[in-house]
Amino acid sequence: QEKVKVIETNFHATIGDMQNQINEIEHHRLVSNPSRTCGELMSSDPSLENGIYYIDPDGLRIGDPPIRVHCEKSGCPLAH
Repeated sequence: QEKVKVIETNFHATIGDMQNQINEIEHHRLVSNPSRTCGELMSSDPSLENGIYYIDPDGLRIGDPPIRVHCEKSGCPLAH
């Protein structure tokens, strides 16, 4: 039974590590290719929750760099 607990603990640790890697990949995608608006961002991935994201209102590699904003599913950004 102790062996089963060790296997279960290792399994949960592995799942946690995999989730962290997925989160890092998703963060990189959102930062390296930001949407122009919160609404566009939320529409592109309905699983996103309210939170701080990078958007680039004037377009990628045009004008100003991306900015950090608080996006809500309602689509109204609050600058951060």
